[in-house]
Amino acid sequence: MSLPPLTLPPELWDGVLDHLHNDFASLRSTALVCHTWVPTSRFHLFAAITLSDKCPARAASLNSLLANPHATIPPAVQVLVLHGAHTLVQLRGIQVPSPAITDFTTLLSLAPRLIHFRYLREVSLSDVPRAFLSAVPTVERVTLTGTCIGVGLLWVVRDLPRLTHLTLENVSALPCRRGRSAQIQSSVHTVIIRSSSFLCASLIVLGWLGCAAPNVAVLSVDMFYARELQYLAEYLSVISSTLRELELSISGADIDVLALPEFLAPCTTLEILRLKFSAPAHVRHFFALGAGRNGPWPPVMRLLIVIRKAERVERESLVEFFQDWTINVQVVCS
Repeated sequence: MSLPPLTLPPELWDGVLDHLHNDFASLRSTALVCHTWVPTSRFHLFAAITLSDKCPARAASLNSLLANPHATIPPAVQVLVLHGAHTLVQLRGIQVPSPAITDFTTLLSLAPRLIHFRYLREVSLSDVPRAFLSAVPTVERVTLTGTCIGVGLLWVVRDLPRLTHLTLENVSALPCRRGRSAQIQSSVHTVIIRSSSFLCASLIVLGWLGCAAPNVAVLSVDMFYARELQYLAEYLSVISSTLRELELSISGADIDVLALPEFLAPCTTLEILRLKFSAPAHVRHFFALGAGRNGPWPPVMRLLIVIRKAERVERESLVEFFQDWTINVQVVCS
């Protein structure tokens, strides 16, 4: 007498397949085993997709897959990296079944069915494809990289009502002629600026960010220099009533620590000021002679000193250095 095949409920199989979330070779195999395993396997396989104008064939192939009415890819995609959406690309030896696409076309035209990604949570862009963004209102995180910021930043905020995290990486800016009266309703509460100093991107901070993100609670800036302090102060005046956490990666040794608490004084809601240094010696130089130990710091603020490389003895020495400060100071290693 033969025994019936051993079966498990789908939720148990899903738990097993979840352990393979970063093993793409195994996931490609499990997707071919049985129909029950397909959704979970593809959920991990296609959770993040990268398309670039350097490889237009990939965009064309993906669009062909999405053309199938039984495609299971769209519900799985949560992160999309789209570099060069408006860039003209040339297809060489690739047959694309669309009369609207010529030998030279834009990357986004090669994959118009990207608007079927109804569960997108995060996108990374090198330009602003507004028609696409307006079709994916579920996006909560946006990274703009290697681009020139202008009115497109306002389009991003307006077209994505759920946007909460905005990252600007290696960007420049066009002049902003809008005043504070042009501030728009925005749900952005976290802004991260990477590889774009305030001096080079001051027009972003003073203009476009002041309009697009006037209610920021978390602000992080790397490569921060003394000459950029005035630009930071201008933006802090916009978000002074909402800012709770500020992170600055200190790159210059000439920042006036006495000026910093003065600029932060209006930020009465600021809870954490995180200053990042590359070495303990830079911390001591920054706080030379104990300047700034008495404020005027925001009353609820906690100062967090983050050092990339420091031995335990050095860290303990810095703790003693700050022990007589009137505000809460903590020293940690990243």
